[in-house]
Amino acid sequence: MSMLYPHGELEEAAVRWLLLERKCIAAYTERHPTGYWKPDAIGVLSSRRIIEIEVKRTVADFRADRLKSNVMAWRHEERGRPYQFYYLIPVEIASVIPEIPEWAGVIQARDQFQLDVVRRATVNNQAKRIPLKHVAKATRQQSLQVMSLMGDACRMRSQAQWMREEIYRLKTQ
Repeated sequence: MSMLYPHGELEEAAVRWLLLERKCIAAYTERHPTGYWKPDAIGVLSSRRIIEIEVKRTVADFRADRLKSNVMAWRHEERGRPYQFYYLIPVEIASVIPEIPEWAGVIQARDQFQLDVVRRATVNNQAKRIPLKHVAKATRQQSLQVMSLMGDACRMRSQAQWMREEIYRLKTQ
């Protein structure tokens, strides 16, 4: 039986892996520093080279990329393959590993906190460095998004406090 991961859970795990294991100076979900596309997760190394992670939750999801091979070819040939490219898959769909291109690495998720590198991605020494201004812009956008979410959380906390007080008031009447 396949474990289901909610949208965002594996992407966040990938960002943690990029920051903690690969020591990226910046990592994002659904955002590319140059804005060309929105990868599932992307990390910027201190050399300003990119490690991209594509998350696939099911065999069908993985195989659907083959139908989009023109998109993948454009992304990896026309714009240039990243320094390293990984697929992040749940351990339950390990059967797709033989279908993954040799240059792509494979990371398996046992759960959202334990990721195992099954195959290291080959290094693309031709990968271009990302201009620092793009890294700064993406980081600023990510920070604004986090600040917005924090504001939402504060508002929700205030509303919850008001509701608790209102319930208490109604009970004591």
